[in-house]
Amino acid sequence: MRAACLVVGTALWFSVSAWGQVQYLTQARSVKAQSAGLPAQTAAATDFGLFNVGLQSIGTPETQSTGQAFAGQTSVLGPMQMRCSGSANPGVSVGYYSGYGTAFSKHNVTFSVPVDMPVNFISNISYANVGLTGPGINFAHGYMGSANESGTLLAGQTYTVYGETYGEIQFGHALPGSFSYTLTLGIPPAAPTSGSASPSSNVCPGDAVVVSVPAPPAGHVIDWYYNEVLVGTGAQITVHPPNVSSPAYLAQTRRLSDGAVSINRKAVTVSVNNAATPYAAQVNRDNLCQYDNGTIQLNAGVQYSGTFLWSAGSCDGPTIATGFSVTIPAPKVTTTYYVRIMNSCLTGDCVSRTVHVRDCPGDFTCDGLVLDNDFVAFASGYDILVCSDPSMPSGCPADLNADGFVDDADFVLFASAYGTLVCP
Repeated sequence: MRAACLVVGTALWFSVSAWGQVQYLTQARSVKAQSAGLPAQTAAATDFGLFNVGLQSIGTPETQSTGQAFAGQTSVLGPMQMRCSGSANPGVSVGYYSGYGTAFSKHNVTFSVPVDMPVNFISNISYANVGLTGPGINFAHGYMGSANESGTLLAGQTYTVYGETYGEIQFGHALPGSFSYTLTLGIPPAAPTSGSASPSSNVCPGDAVVVSVPAPPAGHVIDWYYNEVLVGTGAQITVHPPNVSSPAYLAQTRRLSDGAVSINRKAVTVSVNNAATPYAAQVNRDNLCQYDNGTIQLNAGVQYSGTFLWSAGSCDGPTIATGFSVTIPAPKVTTTYYVRIMNSCLTGDCVSRTVHVRDCPGDFTCDGLVLDNDFVAFASGYDILVCSDPSMPSGCPADLNADGFVDDADFVLFASAYGTLVCP
C-alpha cells in the first residue's frame, strides 16, 4: 500500500514515521534517443512518483553505422528509499571515433529530511556518473564500478541524488552506458537468505518451475525479478525459464508500509537444457586435391552437452555423421559442412565450415601439375574403358566428363590440361 502524500507548495512530503519523511523539492528526470537525421525521441517525469520509460530511434543506416539509438530509465521516489536505473546506447559505428546518433539518461532529484537520519547509498555504473551530495555527504561515483557508502543526512538541508549516462564512443564503437543506485533511509528490510527451485536442473525452456524463499515477516512481501523485470510477488511463484543455460531469478523483500526494499537480493538459479550453438566448426585439412583419397577431420570447436549432428550442403540436410569430432572421406568438390547440437529439449543453430577443393582435372598425382606421370594414370583408365569394371581404379578418376567411360572425350579434356601444365 502506497504511503499517503501531502503536497505543500512545489514540494512533496511523504510521512510514515519519524524515519520515513522525505521532502522532494525539484527533479530533472529524462531520457533521449536520436538517430542522425531523425527527430529526437524524449520523455521526462511529470511528478515525483514512478518514472519508467524506454525509447528507441531506428533510422536508415548510413555508411559505417547501424542507424540505431536507445535510452531508458526506471526510477522510484519513495518515503524511505529512492531507486533508479538508467541506460543509453548511441548506436554502433565502425568509423574511427565517429558515432551515429545520440542517447542519454539523466536523473537529478533534490530533497530534504525533517530530522537527522542515517543514509545508505549503493551504486553500480558503466560509462556513467552517479552520486549523492549535500552538507556532510559527498558520494560521487564516476565512469565504471560499484560502491556502497553510508552517512548521515542533516535535518532541513538540501541534498541531490543524480545519475547520468550518454554511452561513450571509443575506437569507432559506441559503448552503451548504464547506472543504477539505491538510496535507503533508516533501516531497510532484510533480504532472503536462502532459496530453491523445483525442478532445479534438466529443465526444458518454457517448462513450469517453482522458485521459493522462506516467507518474510508480517508486513513484508517477496518480489521476484528476472533481467530487472518484475515477474511475480510471493514467497513461492511459478516461472517459465527462457532458452538460456542458467537463468537466475532474484528475490527481494519489500516492506508494505513504505515500499522500502532490501538492499540485497537472493538469487535462485535454474539449470536449463537450452539450445546450445557450437563455438565454431573446424577442419584439419583444406585446399584439397579433387583426387584426394584420404580423409578429413571435422570438430565442433568447443565441447557442449548433447548430440552433435553434421550435414553437408545445408543445415537441414541429411545427417552424415554424429559426434564432437568426426572423420569422413575427403570431398571431391568444394563442400560446406554444418554442425548443430541436439539435446533432450531442442536442436540449436548451425555453424559451418567450407572445405575447398582445387579444380584441376588430370592432376591425378595431386602435385599441382599435369605431367607424364598423370598421363600414365590416365592411360591406365583409358585402356580399361568402363568405370564399372572391377579393375578400374577406385572412383574412376580418369572419367573427366563423368559419363561412366574413359574414352576419347576424356582424352580431349586431359590433353587440354596436359598442354596447360600448371593447375589454376
